[in-house]
Amino acid sequence: MTITKTVATQVNKMLGKQVADTVTDIKGTCVAVIFYKNGCVQYQIQPKIVVDGVPAVAGWYDSAQVKLVKEERVNRRGTTGGPPPKTVPHFGK
Repeated sequence: MTITKTVATQVNKMLGKQVADTVTDIKGTCVAVIFYKNGCVQYQIQPKIVVDGVPAVAGWYDSAQVKLVKEERVNRRGTTGGPPPKTVPHFGK
């Protein structure tokens, strides 16, 4: 499957930026985009809400009801992944 110019434009428009759902008023960072075969496009929004140290679960919202709040991309904080630190116990060893 090849990525068309339209798809790339849609991804770059929202991914990593501050967005809001106009129906539920959920605000957060767009962390993923999904394109369905039937033409439906949805954005996954990760809200900034944290309860008892646990972040809220990201939800999927239709592209028609998601609006851009802030044009610049959100800077990531923390690690970028990779192998776990050596202090983490590995079960079964």
